[in-house]
Amino acid sequence: MSHTVVAIGDWHGNTSYALKSLQHVIDNYPQSYLVHVGDFGFWDTNIFSSKKNPKPQGFVYEINKMLEENDAYLHVVMGNHENYWAMDHIFGYHAFFNTDDHSYRKPGSSPETYIDNESCSSLYIPGDTFPEEDLYKKEYVDDQGFLTSDIYPRIKVIPRGFIWSWDKFVYASLGGAGSVDMDYRTTGRSWWPEEAISQEQVDRLLHLVETSPYDCVDTMFCHDIPLSVVDEISKKFPELNIRKEVLDYTREVESHLDNAVSKIKPDLLVSGHMHMRYSTSLHGHTYVEIVNKDNSPIEENYIVIENNHF
Repeated sequence: MSHTVVAIGDWHGNTSYALKSLQHVIDNYPQSYLVHVGDFGFWDTNIFSSKKNPKPQGFVYEINKMLEENDAYLHVVMGNHENYWAMDHIFGYHAFFNTDDHSYRKPGSSPETYIDNESCSSLYIPGDTFPEEDLYKKEYVDDQGFLTSDIYPRIKVIPRGFIWSWDKFVYASLGGAGSVDMDYRTTGRSWWPEEAISQEQVDRLLHLVETSPYDCVDTMFCHDIPLSVVDEISKKFPELNIRKEVLDYTREVESHLDNAVSKIKPDLLVSGHMHMRYSTSLHGHTYVEIVNKDNSPIEENYIVIENNHF
């Protein structure tokens, strides 16, 4: 039996909109595989009430509750506006990066001092520890390789650079993106350096694809947009006023993704990030579908993939 796959776009922790969109998808496409393509809303206040008294609450709690009520699971590709440090504590996300040497300096800015509990409003900092009564289990990975947690068991996080199969169809994912608005965000509070796609992560994904038992990738899920598509969209819409160093940084991230897609050659690429509904093709072999964000018409917030036809 072949199930439908539904890919859903940016929710940004918008609880009321996300619940409407999710319920619409569940009602209209029951028993489907659900994939969220990033900027889901993994932020401190959406996950726990406080570090000292970490009770599940807010946006993530409500999404997990709806999924439980409908016996459904949601597989999330990480975006750029996610608290990666919190994700490390809950899902063990650090295990899927290729280096522990993360830079906490924004492109073109002066070096920042070590970010500690006094200077960072985040409940989580790198290397920090959680209370003894861990709310997550020690094994972070389910049978298919998705990241899991005991507190939000219906939400699965797709590792950055990953390949898997559902019903004989093959899927790959490469999460992350560069934030064009990073100048207006604070490191550890609303911006995290782990957002960026690195060449090492691309190489890891390419190795997984090359050594997998699959002949090809049918659909690839990302948050960011390949550079070739960004350039196409930029010709149709006014340019943003972005600092050169930030623009260079985001274009480097987009070029890494473009490189991965050009080599993997999926039939379909589904992304979010651009806050619009847009369709195009890439490199002559890949259809590209960009889904819209929260507060857009719900029909623009998702795309249905059925036996690789959409």
